[in-house]
Amino acid sequence: EQFVSEMWDDRVAFAMKVIGFERLDPMQIEFLRCLDKNDHVAVKAGHGTCKTTDLSIATLHYLSTRPDARIPCTAPSKHQLQDILWSEMSKQISMMARHPIGKIFANNLEWKKETITNLMSPATWFAAARTATKENTDALQGFHGPYVLRIIEEASGVSDPACEVLEGATGTVETKTIFAGNP
Repeated sequence: EQFVSEMWDDRVAFAMKVIGFERLDPMQIEFLRCLDKNDHVAVKAGHGTCKTTDLSIATLHYLSTRPDARIPCTAPSKHQLQDILWSEMSKQISMMARHPIGKIFANNLEWKKETITNLMSPATWFAAARTATKENTDALQGFHGPYVLRIIEEASGVSDPACEVLEGATGTVETKTIFAGNP
Protein backbone atom coordinates (compact mmCIF):
# COMPACT_ATOMS: atom_id res chain seq x y z
CA GLU A 1 0.00 0.00 0.00
CA GLN A 2 2.83 2.39 0.82
CA PHE A 3 4.39 1.95 -2.62
CA VAL A 4 1.03 2.38 -4.35
CA SER A 5 0.36 5.70 -2.62
CA GLU A 6 3.91 6.92 -3.30
CA MET A 7 3.66 6.09 -6.99
CA TRP A 8 -0.01 6.86 -7.60
CA ASP A 9 0.90 9.71 -9.96
CA ASP A 10 4.62 9.10 -10.38
CA ARG A 11 5.14 6.85 -13.39
CA VAL A 12 8.85 7.69 -13.58
CA ALA A 13 9.39 6.37 -10.04
CA PHE A 14 7.28 3.32 -10.93
CA ALA A 15 9.44 2.63 -14.00
CA MET A 16 12.63 2.91 -11.96
CA LYS A 17 11.69 1.41 -8.58
CA VAL A 18 9.12 -1.20 -9.59
CA ILE A 19 9.92 -2.25 -13.16
CA GLY A 20 13.64 -1.76 -12.66
CA PHE A 21 14.68 0.59 -15.46
CA GLU A 22 18.10 2.02 -14.75
CA ARG A 23 17.45 5.10 -16.84
CA LEU A 24 14.85 6.69 -19.08
CA ASP A 25 15.57 9.21 -21.80
CA PRO A 26 14.28 12.78 -21.44
CA MET A 27 11.39 12.22 -23.91
CA GLN A 28 10.19 9.23 -21.92
CA ILE A 29 10.33 11.19 -18.67
CA GLU A 30 8.42 14.06 -20.28
CA PHE A 31 5.68 11.71 -21.53
CA LEU A 32 5.30 9.87 -18.21
CA ARG A 33 5.18 13.13 -16.22
CA CYS A 34 2.67 14.54 -18.69
CA LEU A 35 0.44 11.52 -18.06
CA ASP A 36 0.86 12.05 -14.29
CA LYS A 37 -0.73 15.50 -14.65
CA ASN A 38 -3.12 15.13 -17.60
CA ASP A 39 -6.01 12.83 -18.43
CA HIS A 40 -5.53 12.81 -22.20
CA VAL A 41 -2.13 12.64 -23.87
CA ALA A 42 -1.11 12.34 -27.52
CA VAL A 43 2.36 11.05 -28.37
CA LYS A 44 3.74 11.51 -31.84
CA ALA A 45 7.11 10.00 -32.51
CA GLY A 46 8.89 7.91 -35.09
CA HIS A 47 10.23 4.37 -34.88
CA GLY A 48 12.71 3.57 -32.14
CA THR A 49 11.61 6.34 -29.78
CA CYS A 50 10.35 4.05 -26.98
CA LYS A 51 6.63 4.70 -27.54
CA THR A 52 5.77 1.06 -26.94
CA THR A 53 7.99 0.94 -23.85
CA ASP A 54 6.19 4.01 -22.49
CA LEU A 55 2.74 2.57 -23.23
CA SER A 56 3.75 -0.58 -21.40
CA ILE A 57 5.01 1.39 -18.37
CA ALA A 58 1.74 3.36 -18.31
CA THR A 59 -0.36 0.18 -18.56
CA LEU A 60 1.55 -1.73 -15.88
CA HIS A 61 1.48 1.32 -13.62
CA TYR A 62 -2.30 1.56 -13.96
CA LEU A 63 -2.73 -2.20 -13.41
CA SER A 64 -0.62 -1.94 -10.27
CA THR A 65 -1.99 1.24 -8.70
CA ARG A 66 -5.65 1.63 -9.72
CA PRO A 67 -8.03 -0.89 -8.13
CA ASP A 68 -10.38 -2.58 -10.57
CA ALA A 69 -8.82 -0.73 -13.52
CA ARG A 70 -10.05 -1.51 -17.02
CA ILE A 71 -7.52 -0.86 -19.78
CA PRO A 72 -8.72 -1.33 -23.33
CA CYS A 73 -5.69 -1.33 -25.64
CA THR A 74 -6.29 -1.02 -29.34
CA ALA A 75 -4.38 -0.72 -32.58
CA PRO A 76 -5.13 -1.23 -36.27
CA SER A 77 -3.68 -4.77 -36.27
CA LYS A 78 -3.32 -7.78 -33.99
CA HIS A 79 0.38 -7.78 -34.85
CA GLN A 80 0.79 -4.33 -33.28
CA LEU A 81 -0.99 -5.39 -30.11
CA GLN A 82 0.22 -8.93 -29.54
CA ASP A 83 3.65 -9.02 -31.13
CA ILE A 84 4.76 -5.57 -30.08
CA LEU A 85 2.79 -4.05 -27.15
CA TRP A 86 1.92 -7.31 -25.37
CA SER A 87 5.43 -8.61 -25.94
CA GLU A 88 6.87 -5.47 -24.34
CA MET A 89 4.56 -5.85 -21.35
CA SER A 90 5.67 -9.47 -20.91
CA LYS A 91 9.29 -8.28 -20.94
CA GLN A 92 8.58 -5.59 -18.35
CA ILE A 93 6.67 -7.98 -16.07
CA SER A 94 9.75 -10.23 -16.18
CA MET A 95 11.91 -7.22 -15.28
CA MET A 96 9.58 -6.49 -12.36
CA ALA A 97 9.88 -10.07 -11.10
CA ARG A 98 13.68 -9.71 -10.90
CA HIS A 99 13.52 -6.41 -9.00
CA PRO A 100 12.99 -6.49 -5.20
CA ILE A 101 10.05 -4.08 -5.05
CA GLY A 102 8.79 -5.05 -8.48
CA LYS A 103 8.42 -8.69 -7.45
CA ILE A 104 5.59 -7.68 -5.10
CA PHE A 105 3.70 -6.15 -8.03
CA ALA A 106 4.66 -8.80 -10.63
CA ASN A 107 3.27 -11.58 -8.44
CA ASN A 108 -0.16 -9.96 -8.79
CA LEU A 109 -0.07 -9.88 -12.60
CA GLU A 110 -0.94 -12.67 -15.00
CA TRP A 111 0.04 -12.21 -18.66
CA LYS A 112 -1.99 -13.97 -21.35
CA LYS A 113 -2.06 -13.58 -25.12
CA GLU A 114 -4.88 -10.98 -25.08
CA THR A 115 -5.19 -9.95 -21.42
CA ILE A 116 -3.12 -9.02 -18.44
CA THR A 117 -5.01 -9.35 -15.19
CA ASN A 118 -4.38 -8.28 -11.64
CA LEU A 119 -4.92 -11.48 -9.67
CA MET A 120 -6.39 -9.57 -6.74
CA SER A 121 -9.58 -9.35 -8.85
CA PRO A 122 -9.02 -10.88 -12.31
CA ALA A 123 -12.60 -10.48 -13.53
CA THR A 124 -12.63 -6.73 -12.93
CA TRP A 125 -8.98 -5.60 -12.97
CA PHE A 126 -7.33 -6.06 -16.36
CA ALA A 127 -5.85 -4.81 -19.62
CA ALA A 128 -7.30 -6.23 -22.83
CA ALA A 129 -5.93 -6.21 -26.38
CA ARG A 130 -8.71 -5.45 -28.88
CA THR A 131 -8.08 -4.80 -32.56
CA ALA A 132 -9.87 -1.68 -33.77
CA THR A 133 -11.64 -1.86 -37.08
CA LYS A 134 -14.54 0.19 -38.34
CA GLU A 135 -16.30 -3.09 -39.18
CA ASN A 136 -15.88 -4.47 -35.64
CA THR A 137 -16.29 -1.64 -33.16
CA ASP A 138 -18.17 -3.96 -30.76
CA ALA A 139 -14.82 -5.33 -29.55
CA LEU A 140 -14.20 -1.98 -27.86
CA GLN A 141 -17.50 -1.73 -25.99
CA GLY A 142 -18.21 -2.38 -22.34
CA PHE A 143 -15.06 -1.15 -20.64
CA HIS A 144 -16.48 0.61 -17.58
CA GLY A 145 -15.24 0.70 -14.01
CA PRO A 146 -13.81 3.05 -11.44
CA TYR A 147 -10.57 3.58 -13.36
CA VAL A 148 -10.22 3.40 -17.15
CA LEU A 149 -7.08 3.92 -19.19
CA ARG A 150 -7.64 3.89 -22.95
CA ILE A 151 -4.52 3.03 -25.01
CA ILE A 152 -4.66 3.74 -28.75
CA GLU A 153 -1.46 2.54 -30.42
CA GLU A 154 -0.71 3.62 -34.00
CA ALA A 155 -3.66 5.96 -33.56
CA SER A 156 -3.62 7.31 -37.12
CA GLY A 157 -4.64 3.84 -38.33
CA VAL A 158 -7.57 3.47 -35.91
CA SER A 159 -10.88 4.40 -37.54
CA ASP A 160 -13.03 7.27 -36.31
CA PRO A 161 -15.95 4.90 -35.56
CA ALA A 162 -13.66 2.76 -33.39
CA CYS A 163 -12.42 5.85 -31.52
CA GLU A 164 -16.01 7.00 -30.98
CA VAL A 165 -16.92 3.66 -29.39
CA LEU A 166 -13.82 3.80 -27.21
CA GLU A 167 -14.83 7.26 -25.99
CA GLY A 168 -17.71 5.49 -24.25
CA ALA A 169 -15.26 3.55 -22.08
CA THR A 170 -15.22 5.78 -19.04
CA GLY A 171 -14.30 5.45 -15.41
CA THR A 172 -16.44 6.62 -12.53
CA VAL A 173 -13.35 7.92 -10.68
CA GLU A 174 -10.78 8.54 -13.43
CA THR A 175 -10.50 8.20 -17.19
CA LYS A 176 -7.19 8.61 -19.02
CA THR A 177 -6.42 8.29 -22.72
CA ILE A 178 -3.17 7.87 -24.62
CA PHE A 179 -3.05 8.31 -28.38
CA ALA A 180 0.32 7.20 -29.76
CA GLY A 181 1.68 6.93 -33.27
CA ASN A 182 3.95 8.08 -36.01
CA PRO A 183 3.14 11.57 -37.30
